[in-house]
Amino acid sequence: MTDRLQDAIAALSAAEGSAGAWTALPALSRLGESEVNIEIDFRASERVGLPVVIARERQAWPACFDRLTERQCQVAMCLVRGLSNKQIARELDISVATTKDHVHAILTRLGVDGRGRIAALVFGPEA
Repeated sequence: MTDRLQDAIAALSAAEGSAGAWTALPALSRLGESEVNIEIDFRASERVGLPVVIARERQAWPACFDRLTERQCQVAMCLVRGLSNKQIARELDISVATTKDHVHAILTRLGVDGRGRIAALVFGPEA
């Protein structure tokens, strides 16, 4: 766990009451510049009255994904696994329309003409 993550968690833990917890979020937002992905689950936060924060180590993506956003990398890895748009949408908790938009952007940015070619980029001889 990085020092920044420890500091952010300490700030969140030290805050008293729900208002204090929300004021600790800027410390967490600074983590986006590091090797940690931060997500706030707003549905769960609403239920418990405090921010529910999910911190995950940033995944190392294949070099061929260097032109993709973090979310596009997630979608691309689902494509590599052979998932349908509907399955990707369900897994990543996004709409099918958003999934289609990501797939189109991925194909364009990677300069490939089909979903199967993404796996070839990842597992091919040049990867």
